[in-house]
Amino acid sequence: MLPSKPVPKIGISNQEAQVVDKDGRIHVLNRENTTGTEQWYHYWRNTTAFWTRTPLPLTVTNITLSPTPTGKRGKLVAPPHSSDILVLLPSNAPGSTALVILASSAEGQFTDWRTVWEAQNGFDGEPLYDRYRLDESGYVGGDGVLSVYYVNGTTVGVIDFDLSGLDS
Repeated sequence: MLPSKPVPKIGISNQEAQVVDKDGRIHVLNRENTTGTEQWYHYWRNTTAFWTRTPLPLTVTNITLSPTPTGKRGKLVAPPHSSDILVLLPSNAPGSTALVILASSAEGQFTDWRTVWEAQNGFDGEPLYDRYRLDESGYVGGDGVLSVYYVNGTTVGVIDFDLSGLDS
């Protein structure tokens, strides 16, 4: 049995996204109001089964200030060639269609969050990404590119990100 970590049930679910990185660490994205302020949290389990809970810093970008109990959900991405973890966060501020991609490193114990890309508008829905294209294992023919799908009104689009500059 794997050691577990209770994740508070706040709002409509008790987790938003989860992913396992290339080194077997489990990552969970959640938004919580356990301190009186709605905030995004990153939970992760290291390779020795110890869990850590860290709030995403409110000062990284305006988007980290806007989680709501039932708004658009974020996504976690574990690039196959990097020890970084990525978070795709949509803004939940009223009328906002912003999206940000944050990164944090294993070397920084996933506390060194930084903005790697941000758009102030044009992203109405929840971000989605092509996990098969990201996969470079050879099983599905991926090329390691992060393709993010988005909706803007009636327009559907794709933005491709070359992740080769991330920490490897």
